[in-house]
Amino acid sequence: MADAYLRQTPLAHLHLDARAANEAADAITGVHIGERQLLGMINLRGKRTNPAFGSAVIKGVGAALPNVNETSGKPEGLHILGLGPDEWLIITPTGQEANL
Repeated sequence: MADAYLRQTPLAHLHLDARAANEAADAITGVHIGERQLLGMINLRGKRTNPAFGSAVIKGVGAALPNVNETSGKPEGLHILGLGPDEWLIITPTGQEANL
């Protein structure tokens, strides 16, 4: 019954438009969303259990492999996103992916 209520109830009763207008000027939120254009992206796959693989990544990229759903590196520079147990996404500043 609760699921049916959630599907049929409009969001207007939550006053989301008024909340959004008030929270936009709220400096306490600490979250800013914006677009970062033209970032380089490299998909990396390998065996985390292989010590040579982890060492090569640190040497070549300058950041350690994070666990799944974690990141390493610096947000304004190169960083690595852990996508799965054997898959990572390397994000580079614009045009720097070819250097790796």
